[in-house]
Amino acid sequence: MTQIIVITPDQLQSYFDGMVKKVESCIKDSQKQQTTSKEWLTGKEVCELLKISHTTLHDWSKKGIIKKHKIGNRIRFRQDEVLESLTRIESKNRMK
Repeated sequence: MTQIIVITPDQLQSYFDGMVKKVESCIKDSQKQQTTSKEWLTGKEVCELLKISHTTLHDWSKKGIIKKHKIGNRIRFRQDEVLESLTRIESKNRMK
């Protein structure tokens, strides 16, 4: 026996939005589990992690996409903030 379910476009959009939030949550949880105990990263480590150039990292930090921290005379990045930025970038790319 075949069952037909009728939903409105708003209901479908709401369902889709809920699924996107669940997937993003799963990705975020997975990334947290993969992190190491190292809290601070150098620019080189961030570039390797995100597979971007140093120029892109500099540009993203100027634009506020990735937050940088000055510790003494050195620039460092918090690992959790970098991974959170990656999640936001991936979310934006999926929405396009």
